[in-house]
Amino acid sequence: MSKIIKRRIAECLALSISLSALGPIPIHASENLNLTDISQHWAKPSITALNKAGFVTGYADGTFRPDANISRAEVAVWLQNIFNFTPANEELFDDVTYRKDDSGTYVNWATESIMAMSEIMNYQNHNFRPNASATREEVAYAIVNAFNLKEHNIRVMKNSYNEFSDGRTISSWAKNAVDLLITEDYLMGRPDGTFDPQGYITRGELASILNRIADQAVTTSGLHILNEVYGNVVITAPNVTLKNTIIHGNLYLTAGIGDSEINFDNAEITGTVFAHGGDIHLQNSSIQSIIVDRDGTDIDGDYKSSIAIADLRTATKVFGSINIDQAVINSNEVKLEYEPTKIILEDAFKLNVANRDYYEQDITSFGHLIKGEYNYASEPEIITEVVTEVITEYVYVEPES
Repeated sequence: MSKIIKRRIAECLALSISLSALGPIPIHASENLNLTDISQHWAKPSITALNKAGFVTGYADGTFRPDANISRAEVAVWLQNIFNFTPANEELFDDVTYRKDDSGTYVNWATESIMAMSEIMNYQNHNFRPNASATREEVAYAIVNAFNLKEHNIRVMKNSYNEFSDGRTISSWAKNAVDLLITEDYLMGRPDGTFDPQGYITRGELASILNRIADQAVTTSGLHILNEVYGNVVITAPNVTLKNTIIHGNLYLTAGIGDSEINFDNAEITGTVFAHGGDIHLQNSSIQSIIVDRDGTDIDGDYKSSIAIADLRTATKVFGSINIDQAVINSNEVKLEYEPTKIILEDAFKLNVANRDYYEQDITSFGHLIKGEYNYASEPEIITEVVTEVITEYVYVEPES
């Protein structure tokens, strides 16, 4: 056997080992919508909806395997399919293969997704454990981080320690996530009254949970009239217009949208808009809260539009006649055309309003701008003491004779 043939065989074996290192390789949902093993499964509606949206995947043999435990690598891929987070630049994990092919693509099907989950999923000692079956508490932790779910809108939070007979076996790092998910009925306990935090979760179970959290998905460009939605909505497509829509929940604008425009026409979002992608245009629309986390985001709107709380974490430009009740500034590259009702410099030292820079000393304790003739942004604080002198003058008047 020639040396060339031996080398080729060795390369093929290495590639095969590398590809199989993360278990069976799922295919993209669009390649296999007719899954053969879910017709009688209780999670079929959720699996079908998420598979059609491209969020969850089947296997090359046409199966979905809904009752099989899902691996941590598969959890990472499913969440990345939804959010398209930017992968970390560094190779953090010792047990993940980072080899690339000649085109610069990672050989392992889950590597890029795992890199994107470095701040979303738990891990220990630089080991991601991609082949390990995901536990229920690990999935709860990952979901809450990925969807950025918070408890501030929940009046009464359930305590998992009291809800389940084994509640105190839930790891401390996962407890808040479990509490939130069971309070919102996104995640349930076992029929025997336990939560089983270190127990494994199946692919069907996770599909059902994700479908409850992401109630609707917009995966095509163009006009969408959703009417009234009681749940969360995910937008993954560019150039979308939401018209005549009320969302009683959160709206996720994923990174895959890029810098295309997302239009709101007579729309109302009662939860939080998480803007990881897209420029936002509001017409006769209202948003309760928005978190901008993409550099270069533009937001504009007419005078009939409003944002109650705008948390601007990256370089953002806000213009038009849109009304903002409270702007929380977490980037020094924020530019506003008009002054909001209240300004909070949280993790920034300056803000540009109407082409003028304002610093902490230029903002009152009530969050209003001090618009004097001069801006002493780079000067030390100047305190001027005004003293008013009262002078009493005595006048002598001669009496008349």
